[in-house]
Order: sequence, then structure tokens, then C-alpha cells
Amino acid sequence: MKIKAVFLFLIVTAITMLLSCFGTEPSQSSSTGGSGSEVVGVVKYPDSSADAGNALNKRIMTQPLAGSNVFIHPASYLAEYGSQDIPKAVTDTDGFFRISNVLPGTHYVYIKDAKGNGVLREINVTDEPKTFDLGILLTEKTASARIQYSGNASDDVLFYLSLRGTGLTVACTGKGVFTSITEIPVDTDVDYMFTVQMKKPFNAGYDIKNIKLLPGVIITLDDITDNLLNH
Repeated sequence: MKIKAVFLFLIVTAITMLLSCFGTEPSQSSSTGGSGSEVVGVVKYPDSSADAGNALNKRIMTQPLAGSNVFIHPASYLAEYGSQDIPKAVTDTDGFFRISNVLPGTHYVYIKDAKGNGVLREINVTDEPKTFDLGILLTEKTASARIQYSGNASDDVLFYLSLRGTGLTVACTGKGVFTSITEIPVDTDVDYMFTVQMKKPFNAGYDIKNIKLLPGVIITLDDITDNLLNH
């Protein structure tokens, strides 16, 4: 009877952990719908030439990031592994984009190219519709984050690492093996949140909050341990 009671306690603990992890972060799955505010901006590459001059000239002497996808998600959005990140706009030849019908709430707007450059901005949309002009957004090198499981489970492990507010998520199927989210568009003013979802050998999860990312830098998150998954 004691063994059965302990087993049931562990199951309840795991379920409670999942609910506390994901139930405390309610979120729309989409940032747009109906009528509402709009977000506009212009995305450019910074000038890297040696004679670009002062900061003002560098801002003027830039090349637009044309034909790139623009994404927007609620800041607490949690992507499903394998889901497709669908853009809401595409930059034109001048780097300009417009996202219409943005719902109230906190959202991440981000753009990235195929060469490891990108930019992200956090916006807070109120109930009163308005236009949010992000101005000129200069791209920077994207960042990366990695993590591994170092608990006591066997090598039959499956967990997902996801970056809240984006469509970025990766899976890992090995113990003691690093899994990495790469090409993360960076805003150094944003506190990023990662979510770990353990699927095997048991179901549990938790959030890793207040992470700062820097352009071109790979950060290593603290290892996933059993006490984190079952606290």
C-alpha cells in the first residue's frame, strides 16, 4: 500500500508541476485578429565600413533588409514542437513592414535573415487602437542558448526547449547531450524566458526566467536536473 501511495503521490506531483508551469502563463496563441492596432517599422543592416563616420551617418548609410519575414507572437506564447512559425508580414525593398490588427497585450516582433542576423522588439498594446512605429531597426548577430539533462533517468530521454514569445523550439533525445536554440533575434532590453518540457521518462516542466541575450553570444543554461523538474 505504501508503494502504491508513493506512486500516486509522484503522479499528482508531476501533474501539479505541469499545471503550475503552464497554467500560470495564460496567453493567446496569436497576436492578431479582428480589428486593432498596427505595428510598422523599417529594418536595415548597420553600415560596417571603416569610414562610416559618426552614429548619425551610420544610421543613414545602411542597406535595407528586403524580402524577409516578420513574425509576431504574444510574449508568453509557447510554440509546439514541429509547428510552423508563420510570418505576418514581409519587408519590402526599403525594409518597411506593416502588421495589422494586433490584439491588446505584450508581444514580440522579430525579423531574421538567412545569414545569422536579426532584431527583436517587445511592444505593449493597449485596448485603444493605435499605430506603433518602431522606427529604424538595425540588425545584429543572432544569439544561441543551449541546455542538457543531467538527471538520474536512463538514456531514453525526450525534452523540448522553447523560447517564449517566438516560434523557436528544439527537442533533445539524449542524456548529457546539449540541445541548442540558434538564430535568436536579440533585444538586449528584453528579459527572455525559456521553457523546458520533459516528456520522457516522465511529464514535467518549468520556466527559466529573466535571461539576457547578447548578439553573437552562445549562453549555456543550467543543466536540467530531477529536483528542478519535480520541485
